[in-house]
Amino acid sequence: MWNYRIIKTEIKGQPDEYGLFEVIYNDDKEISAHTEKAEIVAESPEEIIKSLSIMLSDATKCKKSNWASDVCIGVQ
Repeated sequence: MWNYRIIKTEIKGQPDEYGLFEVIYNDDKEISAHTEKAEIVAESPEEIIKSLSIMLSDATKCKKSNWASDVCIGVQ
């Protein structure tokens, strides 16, 4: 089983950093591994959620434009 999970990284002398990682679980439902690089990095979990919300909104607007081109440019 796998999903995405926000993981906090503590770096001595620097502000904490949060990343959205793909996480893999073992049969006991414990984390057994996660991707090396985060998909999104931010200073708080709320910033990650906000970024994802904006990304989803933009992608939805592009879809509503009926995929007029290979790349959705200038959709407001």
